[in-house]
Amino acid sequence: MNKERKNNKINIISNTKINKKNIYIIVDDIIDTGNTIYKIVKFLKKRLVKKIFVYSIHAILSNKIILKKKISICSTNTLMRKHKNIKYICIKKKILNIIKKL
Repeated sequence: MNKERKNNKINIISNTKINKKNIYIIVDDIIDTGNTIYKIVKFLKKRLVKKIFVYSIHAILSNKIILKKKISICSTNTLMRKHKNIKYICIKKKILNIIKKL
């Protein structure tokens, strides 16, 4: 899938057939407003996809659209916002282990 941004509007384009039985994993480095993630999830749900997972390194969520639309996110705990739809992965131990191996 690709996103196309024109005149501040986001369009989602898929060059492949969407199979509703597949599991779709969306990975984004930073989710700021959440508009792109929202559009992708909406695009997939229109095609009756049931299993959609969203992962992010930094979930800023400045717009709160994802929280309002009840989209679940898994993110690292670099920026934490308490909400029932967000699960956090603690990266402190992982980074410390990498540093120790250097």
